[in-house]
Order: sequence, then structure tokens, then C-alpha cells
Amino acid sequence: MGEKNDNSGKILSFFVSHDLLIGGTWFCHRLVQRYTFNPPDQQMRKKMLDHILLGSRHRSCLHVRTRRGKITLSVHEIVIAEVRFKVVAQKPRSQPKVCSAKLRDEVTREAFCAEVKRYLDESDIVEGAEQSWANFRTALNAAATKLLIPEKRVHKPWITVETLALIRKRAELQLRKHSSAEALLVFSNCCKEIRKALRSDKREWLKDKGETIQDYSDRGDLNEVFGSQNNYAGSRVLIKVN
Repeated sequence: MGEKNDNSGKILSFFVSHDLLIGGTWFCHRLVQRYTFNPPDQQMRKKMLDHILLGSRHRSCLHVRTRRGKITLSVHEIVIAEVRFKVVAQKPRSQPKVCSAKLRDEVTREAFCAEVKRYLDESDIVEGAEQSWANFRTALNAAATKLLIPEKRVHKPWITVETLALIRKRAELQLRKHSSAEALLVFSNCCKEIRKALRSDKREWLKDKGETIQDYSDRGDLNEVFGSQNNYAGSRVLIKVN
């Protein structure tokens, strides 16, 4: 595979020190399939210069080979590897995520303080700074889990209960829309009614959001004004910031 030089010893010591393996040495191939350097000058010898290194996490290698042919404009052949990965399911969060932005609301902040105080009053009296801090931290986590858990996002929050009832009705009509021409007409009219209701619901939702942001602007609460813009995307109502 060509002549060895000082670089070969250096790279081998690097592999050993980092627990790496050369993927191309695992599989038996002909010499012509091992070359990765194909010089244009026929007087130069072909060499194996390009390697794929595998660590301890990727030892389940299925195949390593060179892709011969005029694929690239370089004198180096493409080295490809097939590696099998095992997908591990993500573990659920032990501690639920809390939304500290809710503490900006005065009512929520007072309820949070009252919940922490109630938990501390019910807990036993302990001595020592570490035990006191542990009780206080437990009280904070309990109050946050009860009051500061973020609400689950709805894909389309502007849909009202009446429109959802129409959507369920459409699902029932869809099962028997091919039974007769009258059933197909009823299904078509229900779809038109749903589209009309969705447009009306979104228009009312955007109007309410715009009024809420305008109230924040009148009070000078710019944090709430700019924080509500993500939920207000797509509106054409002009918001005036004083």
C-alpha cells in the first residue's frame, strides 16, 4: 500500500491514545478497492491516505469501502461507511418546566407567595442552614409546580367550541357522504359553514389580542407589548405605542 514514513507512526500513536479504529481495516477487499489516492502520474504509486475513524460509540460498523470512479475532480477516492445506530428514547423530565413570566401578574405573584408561606408553616421546624434551605427550596418547587406550569399550546387557539362541534359533525357526515346525493350536499354545506366559522373565529381572536396589546401599550408595559407579538402574527390592525 505504498511506502511508510514518519507520519504513519504518528497517526498510529494518535489512534491508540484516543481509542480509535481504522474502519477500512475491518473488511477484506482487493488492493484496487483499498486505494484512496489515485495519482494522475502513472509513475507515482497508489496509496491509502484517507481513512474513516471509528470510536467506541460507533463500533457497529457494517461496511467501509471506497467509491471508485470519476465522481470528483480530486485525485482522492471517496471513502464511505455504513454504520448502524441505535436510537434511544429520551427520558421524561423529572422536574416539570415552569414559566417564571407568570410572576409578572400581581394576582399570580400573591398566590405564589401565599402558597410558599403555607408550605413553610406546615413543614417541621429544623435547625441548620442546609435543612432550612432544603425546606425553602421544596416549598418553591411545590408552589411553582402548582401555579407556574405553562399551559399546553394549542395549534389553533382561535377555534371556538361551536366550531369544534361543527368539525365533529363533519367527521360523522363524511362517513356517509357517498350514500346519496343529498348526503353529499349536506356534507358540502357543512364544510362551507366550517370554513366561514374558522375565518370569523380567527378575526375575533385577532381583534381581542389587538385590544389586549393596546391596553398594555396604554399602560406603558412594553415587555408585554413585544412579548405578545408572536401570538399576534398575521394581524393587520395598527398598534400604536405611546
